[in-house]
Amino acid sequence: MAAKKICVFPGDGIGPEVMREALAVLRTVEKISGGGGSRRRRSCWRRSYDAHGTPMTPGALALAMASDALLLGR
Repeated sequence: MAAKKICVFPGDGIGPEVMREALAVLRTVEKISGGGGSRRRRSCWRRSYDAHGTPMTPGALALAMASDALLLGR
């Protein structure tokens, strides 16, 4: 199985806590299956707006478009 690129947007509110657990499950699945991948985190929604003045930066969008999968928290 080829390594997959996963873009992670933890989100705001409860999102970061839920995303930590989702990533723990993903790591377990990767161990069991012998697969693996790379994960890149970017901020979105309120955190991105506070830091950059936009809910999603062009760089974050480009990373999402170049990924094989997205994990999106709210």
